[in-house]
Amino acid sequence: MSVSDFCSQHNLSTKSFYNRRSKLRTKKPPESSFIAAKPAASEFVSLPELLQLKHGQSTVLLPSNTDVLWLAALLRALS
Repeated sequence: MSVSDFCSQHNLSTKSFYNRRSKLRTKKPPESSFIAAKPAASEFVSLPELLQLKHGQSTVLLPSNTDVLWLAALLRALS
């Protein structure tokens, strides 16, 4: 789209368009308040091989890599 077409569609004069574009090009970008975060050192935590769920006299043993959505569905079904 040409400048004149844009200005016609937005009811602007070409002089105003070029004046504003010039001001925007010379304007300094705002200083960023971004601060790079450094991740804290983490220790390796080993997981137990089995999850043990107990309720009353019942015990369920599950692999520690059991899908959390499946486990949530199981707990909902048992409650």
